[in-house]
Order: sequence, then structure tokens, then C-alpha cells
Amino acid sequence: MTEKIILAVIVLASITTVYFHYYTNGFYRKLFRLEDVLSGELDYFQLSKSILQKVIHELAANSGLLYWHDDTKNEFKLKTLHDIPTDRISILTKLLKQPGGFFERLEQEPVPIVINLNQIISADDSKEFGQLKTFCKNFMLIPLINNKKLQGVLIIFSNRNFDQKQILLMKYFAPHMAVHLDNARLYQLTKETAVENARLYLNLSKLYQQATSDELTGLYNRNFMMQRLKEELKKAWRFKQPLAIIFADVDFFKKVNDEYGHQMGDRLLTEFGELLKSSVCEYDVACRFGGEEFVILLPHTTLENAEELAERLRRKTQQHYFCEPEKQLTITASFGVSATPIFPETLPSPEAVDQLLETLIARADEALYEAKENGRNLVKSKPTIL
Repeated sequence: MTEKIILAVIVLASITTVYFHYYTNGFYRKLFRLEDVLSGELDYFQLSKSILQKVIHELAANSGLLYWHDDTKNEFKLKTLHDIPTDRISILTKLLKQPGGFFERLEQEPVPIVINLNQIISADDSKEFGQLKTFCKNFMLIPLINNKKLQGVLIIFSNRNFDQKQILLMKYFAPHMAVHLDNARLYQLTKETAVENARLYLNLSKLYQQATSDELTGLYNRNFMMQRLKEELKKAWRFKQPLAIIFADVDFFKKVNDEYGHQMGDRLLTEFGELLKSSVCEYDVACRFGGEEFVILLPHTTLENAEELAERLRRKTQQHYFCEPEKQLTITASFGVSATPIFPETLPSPEAVDQLLETLIARADEALYEAKENGRNLVKSKPTIL
């Protein structure tokens, strides 16, 4: 008798061990398959869709949907759904969000909840919520907790009852879902923010270019030149460095417009501006001052060096063919040069610097006028006096 009892205990223990291994191995196989869907996907919408479909498959359920908390509006919003008629969604959302409803319950006790519709929809509610019974019999609400906060709710619908093993499976899987979905959401938000910032930067760059560039030639415009000249003059004043400017004017430009038309005249100005820009250093600034008049700003440049550059530009302009291949126009240009004096040890006041800016421009303009009066195609200079 004793041997039979011992044998029965051994058989029972063996059966229990086999069942335990079968149960746990099956459980962890399912958990592993669910975990696999989380790897390698950063797109929030694709990840939420894959998770929902995988959970529905592993639970042998019918359909499901995912709600995620919108922090800006402080409410749960539908993000993803699978095999749910659209006419049921609004009714279901109302049932879940009603005061004292399931969302509030999950916030207070964040564990999976299994709901039987026959038990929660009373006769009074049947008119409004009764049609949900034709859709499914049970549903499981799975809270998605991250950073101790209810971030989302996954809801799975089934016409069969959910067993304890399925509930336990969702309890283990839910924290991993929450972390990966939130990370994907933040990644998506970061991408969207980066794209928006890039778009804003491009718009600002375009606006800045429009505000500072000459529409015809693409060179800097007069407003930019005046602002930059003031900045460079202050630097020259502070560090006792020279500063020069060159005024350039296309000779007899009106004849080009009269003979070849304004379109050809615009092309000539554009090419002349390119010639000036390509002939100066990186730190020099070429601008269109207005009409056929251009200005070159030359930081750290003495009057003598500016005169040499203006002479090279004069010869280069005279030898260049413009508006090719349609035309081979040859033109000349006149140049007026001015530069700041050597600043004394005792620096002048900021007001004096502003006055110096006006004087610098005026002296260069006077030199240009003198070049025009003396026959054009000349370089003239006038130093600026403090």
C-alpha cells in the first residue's frame, strides 16, 4: 500500500512538472513573440499598428484599438484601431470616457481589466450602448504605464472569454509596450520638430535674403551695405584699422538701354556685378547701391590699396565682353575711392563715428563724380578727414 502511495506521488509530481514546464514554456514563448514586435521599429504609427495586430493574434481576439494620452488637451485620444466598425468607435469612446468610467479606474488601479458587456450595460443603457453587444461580448483594457503615469490604454475585443494566462501575459507585456510606444512617440515628435525647425530656418533664410539682396543682380542691397559699413567702421575705429570703399558706375549705361533694350541692360548690370564680386576677397562686400552704381566695402584696406584694386577693376571691365553669346558688348566704368584716416590714440566719440560714415560715403561719391567729369573710365580718390 505504501509503495502505491509513493508511486502515485511520483506520477503526480511528474505530471505537475510536465504541466508546469508546458505552461511556462508556452507562456514565455508567447511573451517572446510579443517582445519581438518591439524591436527595430521607431515609427510611432507603424509600431502601434504592429503591436495591436500582434496582441490580437496572440490572444485569439477579434479586434482592438489604442488610446494615447494627449498632454496638451489632457485627454485620451484614439490613435490606432483594427477591425472595428467606425459607427461603434464613438459609442465605445463615450462608454470608456464617461465620468467614473474605465479610464479613471485604470488611473487609480493600473492593472488589466476584463469586461463583460452584459454585466456593465444595463437596461437603461441598452438603447445607447446595446449595439456594442452585437459587436463583441468581452474586452480587455490594458493600461500602458510609463514614468508612473498612465500614458495609454490598449483595448482588445473578443467573443470568447479571456483566461488568467492571457491576463497575466498582458500584465507582463504592458510595461514594455508603454516604454517603446512612448520612445517612438518622442522620436516622431523630435523628427517633426526638426523638420519644422528646418522649414522655419529656410523661410527665415529666404526672408533675410530678400531683405538684404538686390533682386536683379543678387548682390547685397543698399540697406545691407549701410548697416555693414557702420559695423565695419566701428571695428576699424576700435582696433585702429583702415577701411576703404569703392564706388563704381557703368559709363553711358543709358545708351545700352536705348540701343539694346532694358532686358539687355539688366543683363549687363548683372554681369558687371558678378565681375566685381569675383574680383574681390572673401571678406570684402560687393553691393548694388542703386541704378548702375555699385559699392565695394573693403575692411583692413588702405586708400592706396583700394586705388590699386579700383584700377584693376577698371582695366578688367574695359577688356571684358558682356552679354555673350548674343552680343559682345564692351563698356567702361568710373571709380571713386575713399578711406578712413588713421585713428588717433584718443578715440572719437560714437557720434563722431556716425558722422565719419556719412563723410566716407560722400567723399567716395565726390571722387566718382570727379572721374565722370574728367572723361570717365578713370579712378579718382579722396581721403576722409576726421
